[in-house]
Amino acid sequence: MEEAFLWLQIHPPEQSCVILADTQTKGRGRRGRAWESFQGNLSMSIGFYLPLSVENFSELSFVTAIALGETLKMLYPEMAFGYKWPNDILIQGKKVAGILIETDCKQHSRAVVVGIGVNLKQSSPLKNYPTTSIYNETHVIISPEDFLGALIPLFDRYKDLWLKEGFLKISQEWHKKALYLEQPMSILTAEGLLKGIFQGMDARGHLKLQVPSGGVRTFSAAETIKPD
Repeated sequence: MEEAFLWLQIHPPEQSCVILADTQTKGRGRRGRAWESFQGNLSMSIGFYLPLSVENFSELSFVTAIALGETLKMLYPEMAFGYKWPNDILIQGKKVAGILIETDCKQHSRAVVVGIGVNLKQSSPLKNYPTTSIYNETHVIISPEDFLGALIPLFDRYKDLWLKEGFLKISQEWHKKALYLEQPMSILTAEGLLKGIFQGMDARGHLKLQVPSGGVRTFSAAETIKPD
C-alpha cells in the first residue's frame, strides 16, 4: 500500500500503477488485522486517481470482488465461490481472497489504492476464520503473474462500468453470488452485536439487516459473522 501511494505522489494523475509482491509479511486487512501472504500467492496493489466527484469510493470493494469472481469463473469454470460482504471471497465457507481500499485526497483528485490478496498456493491462517487456497480446491498451480494477467483486464472493465454507469449494475452482479442472503446473521457494529436476517446491500453498498422488530436497518461499516 505505502509503495503504491508513494508512486502516485510522484506521478501525474492520469497515470496508474500495479505493484506485485513476492511475499507479504506485514500486510493488513480491515480493522488493522494482520495479513501474511506466502510466496506463490497473489499480493498486489492497484493505484490510480479518481475525481473528487466520485464520493463513495468504498463501492470499489464490490467492483474488485466482481473482477476477482469473473477471473475465477474464467480460470476455473466449475469452482463454487461467493461474495461475503463487504470485501471477501469464499470457497465452501473458507476465505480465499480479500480486498482493502485506501485513499488519500489531493486538491483536485483522490488517490486510491486497491489492495488484493488471493491465496493461490497456500492459505494464510486467520484466527477464528477458516481459509483455503486455489491449489487446495483445484490441485492446480497458477502463478501470481498469470492470475494477475487475467485479473487486470476484468478489473479495468468493471471499474470503467462503475464510473460510467454507476453502482446499480455492479450491485446486481454482486448479488448474483452474494453469500447468506435471507439467512440469519450476526454483525458486530459500534452498537455491539446485532442479529437479524441478511438482506444484501442497498444502493450505496451498505449492509441491510432485517432486525427482530421487523424493520430493516443499514450499516456502512460492520463485521459480519457467519449465519447463526
